[in-house]
Amino acid sequence: MQMEWRVRERDPDAAEALVRELMLSPLFADILVSRGFREHAQARKHLQARLTDIEEPTTLKDMARASARLAAAIRAGEAILVYGDYDVDGMSGTALLLNFLRGCGADASFYIPNRLKEGYSFNEEAIASILSRERPPTVVITVDHGISAVEGIARLAAAGVDVIVTDHHEPPGVLPTAAHALVNPRQKDCPSLAKNLCGAAVAFKLAWATAVALDGTRRVNDTFREFLVEATCLVAIATIADVIPLEGESRVICRHGLQALNGRSHAGLKSLLNVAKLGDEKNVTARQVAFQVGPRLNAAGRLGMAEMAIELLTTRDAVRAAELSAKLDAANDRRRAIEKEMLEEMHEHADVLAADGTSGICLGARHWHPGVIGIAAARIADRCKVPVMICALNGSEGRGSARSRGGVNLAELIHELLPLVVSGGGHSGAAGCTITEEQFPRFRDAFVARSRALLSLAPPETLLVDAEARFAQLGPHLVRELEALAPHGAGNPIARFVIRNCRVVGPPRRVGQNASTLQFMLREGDEVRRAVAFGLGARLPELLQGHPIDVVTELAFDDYRGDSEIQLRVLDFKPARNSAAPSANLS
Repeated sequence: MQMEWRVRERDPDAAEALVRELMLSPLFADILVSRGFREHAQARKHLQARLTDIEEPTTLKDMARASARLAAAIRAGEAILVYGDYDVDGMSGTALLLNFLRGCGADASFYIPNRLKEGYSFNEEAIASILSRERPPTVVITVDHGISAVEGIARLAAAGVDVIVTDHHEPPGVLPTAAHALVNPRQKDCPSLAKNLCGAAVAFKLAWATAVALDGTRRVNDTFREFLVEATCLVAIATIADVIPLEGESRVICRHGLQALNGRSHAGLKSLLNVAKLGDEKNVTARQVAFQVGPRLNAAGRLGMAEMAIELLTTRDAVRAAELSAKLDAANDRRRAIEKEMLEEMHEHADVLAADGTSGICLGARHWHPGVIGIAAARIADRCKVPVMICALNGSEGRGSARSRGGVNLAELIHELLPLVVSGGGHSGAAGCTITEEQFPRFRDAFVARSRALLSLAPPETLLVDAEARFAQLGPHLVRELEALAPHGAGNPIARFVIRNCRVVGPPRRVGQNASTLQFMLREGDEVRRAVAFGLGARLPELLQGHPIDVVTELAFDDYRGDSEIQLRVLDFKPARNSAAPSANLS
């Protein structure tokens, strides 16, 4: 199914002004303006992406109260516990706060619930364990959860524990008012403009505010500043792994975090880059973090080994870091094997085989691994372009994990189906629930029916393009300019161009695993470029030698052959619009 192409709106006058004021190429200025950076100061700020431009932490509601309490606990030597989530975001934020607190000399420990046994956020077993410690904490800080934990926080508060919630999920109708402080940028009355922070970024801001409170000055001292700059590497990994839109502050922190990661000063992450075969990379990218670093950390949480990831992210011992990284690498291999087996079974299911893009898919089985169902849901959603819910059933405590495609908001969908589940919630593109096996058939039918109705109202999937261009404009200078838009990911895609009336030169061919990639040459004007189209191997018959096509492409240097040739990464193609009949001599 081909997507509709939509080219961003141009404003030639605004682009011309940026060319004069910032000394940019016309095409790059066009891209900046079409992405909303029309004014000189606004465009310069976006390109420079300085850490000094992000909001002060106290712009977040309750941050002053939270940081004052935490600073007092550090000074008094109180026991402090960081209670994190078991995904990359939660574990990264937990490690960040532990490193900060221990660096301040605090009595700090952590708790991560076992994903396979305890589930999300607070649970009775965890609370009992915390309160029965030889030295129970007087302060508990949540990371990446807590905004919905009304009962758990009330019980801790009743036992005399001050709970500081740091979270970034959508707040429910009823908030945990027993908490000492609720720090979440998504609260409606929170004045912060940085609404799209990940959980680790909110934890980062708590560390920053607490450092200021401990110093008693408006600015942190050099030691705290050095810590916070290095800590951005953990926030960057969390931001990328949690698929947070790389816009505004999230993009700024992520850019500096990748620079810190490339500095290799963090023992655990340096070792993890080595096992991910990125040890020799001078500039690790957001894409490499997403596909090679994040999964190895995520595997620990998915397989009930989160403590191992926390130790890796907090150790300064290079030998121990190497041991832990090797274990996480092996865990990721196990996760992949489990995922492969589950997907093979799911892809043979009638609902998947019959998927036609008009309704969602909801599958459940007792033997499916609850730590891997989210990845499986994402794989099927990518293939079928619909919302997908996968449930690992287990009597009264089955777990469901959903991923969305086709423009359906899962958080809203799950909210509508709450009467059929024990609990549930999440984001627009990812959500989860706890469900009884008895209720699953009704839930499955309701999920499929409701998603069908929502898909019928969703707009057609579009491929957003930055500009139309000619091969002659796509040179090394433009590629260097485009690097200033990085890092790329959700909300900040790599620049895309439409090239009209290209002609296929020579025979195209299928290459790669399962012959899923196309390789071919394209001529436009007087220039010929090498092109690759990942995942489009099945469309080989559409590439006719000498025939004109329009393509949507990204740019990349192809260093494989050592000549740094600019390669086209074609995302889609279709017969050329308003083209003349092809000439047999053009091939």
